[in-house]
Order: sequence, then C-alpha cells, then structure tokens
Amino acid sequence: MGSGLALQIRQKWPSAHDDYVRHCRKSAKLGDVLFSIVNDGQIVAHCFGQSEISRDHCVTAYEVYPEILKSVEDYSAVSGSPIFIPYGIGCGIAGGDWSIMLPTIKEHCPNATIVEWKESK
Repeated sequence: MGSGLALQIRQKWPSAHDDYVRHCRKSAKLGDVLFSIVNDGQIVAHCFGQSEISRDHCVTAYEVYPEILKSVEDYSAVSGSPIFIPYGIGCGIAGGDWSIMLPTIKEHCPNATIVEWKESK
C-alpha cells in the first residue's frame, strides 16, 4: 500500500492498512478477500489478486478473480453495502489487461460500479 490508489486508501483509512498488514503477517494467500470496516462505516475490500510484486511482468492472477468478486458480491448482498471497484484494478503495477478484467468484473460482480480515480498530488 505504498503508491497509487492503495496509498490513498492507507492515508484516508489507516485502520484498513492496519488490518491488511495483520492479515499479510498471519495468513494471507492468493484469492483472499479481507473486509475492513473503516471509521466512517464504509467497507474496504482488500483483494489478494496478484501472485507477487513486480514491475517487469504481469502478476495479476486472473484465475482467482471470479472467486474474489463472488466474495465481494456476497458480502454486499448481506451487508447492503454498494460495490465500487476501481477502474483498472489489477492493471497498473500488477500488469494485468483491462480487456480481461472488465468482463470478469461484469460477469462475477454485476452490481459493481466501476470508478475512475485520480492520484492526489
């Protein structure tokens, strides 16, 4: 959570970052979804959808996204919380292809709203 959208989440909701760090230290695995309820009642879903950190090649694990997105959709159905997914998820540093990710999102998380974000300066 050191750059881009992840950094903005870390800065806005430090408790979400704390939850993420705890999960990474104890049991994080590819395909996990960790839900953090932040101080304003919103929910941040940490989606573990990349196999490693690399700027040299694609590390987006497309095969886990159907399961990840189903978990998010199910949580939303139970909690009544809307789903906002950042445009380009898995396609920045992780190197994924949006033409693969977008249809996956639409199929497995049809109630999601795709949101474009701008890096704050």
